[in-house]
Amino acid sequence: MVSIHSIQSNPSISSVSNSSALQNIASGNRINSAADDAAGLAISQKALSQETGQAVAAKNTQDTVSVLQVADGALNSTHSMLQRMRELAAQASNGIYTDSDRKLLQTEFNQLKEQITKVGNDTNFNTHKLLDGSLELVTQVGANGGQNKSIAIGDMRSDALGISSLSLSSAQGANDALSALDKAIETVSSQRAAIGAETNALTHTYNNLRVSEENQQAMRSRISDADIAKESMRLAQEKIMQNIQFSVQAIGMQNAANVLHLLR
Repeated sequence: MVSIHSIQSNPSISSVSNSSALQNIASGNRINSAADDAAGLAISQKALSQETGQAVAAKNTQDTVSVLQVADGALNSTHSMLQRMRELAAQASNGIYTDSDRKLLQTEFNQLKEQITKVGNDTNFNTHKLLDGSLELVTQVGANGGQNKSIAIGDMRSDALGISSLSLSSAQGANDALSALDKAIETVSSQRAAIGAETNALTHTYNNLRVSEENQQAMRSRISDADIAKESMRLAQEKIMQNIQFSVQAIGMQNAANVLHLLR
């Protein structure tokens, strides 16, 4: 508790405290310099680093999910084309068709093979090709070093799927094509399953990052944010003390004037 004597003899006390309370209210921070709370400053800055790192990692995770969604969408088209090719092969394996009939079926069959390769060559995200076997993506999914995830997608073009040399020119060739297409469909299905699993894992990672970011923000707020109600009360008290100081000084000056008047 500050006495009237201390206020009168230390006129700077109230003004210094008053300035501190005003600064805390204006900035919204309890810690405005290391002198305010050195340990608290260090902890809050560390929390801020984690908070901002987690925010960036969450964005990275979302971007990677987008990459996987683009790849899965393209592979959905590949799946559809492979299924159509299998229908054509099953049709061509029927003995009632002539070689001329099979030649017509082969035309569409070849176009589908070419389109599958085109999808593999052209599907990209920010210039990164996704389905030609070259994708080896490493993304930061945490606030700290070493918290990353590697994403790879196999070659999904006709050559790699083992369907580029398939022919429907004969019933036997068409029958052999059925087995090759089944393997190709299984390969694409396995790749899509892997993409789905990665997407789910990254979605959980994203949700966890957001929760952690909020927790870090809350912890930092508890340490560094000013209690506005408390600071306002302190400011009001200091203004009262300042007014008392001025009153005491005025009374002192008046008493001195009275004494001088009596001595005349």
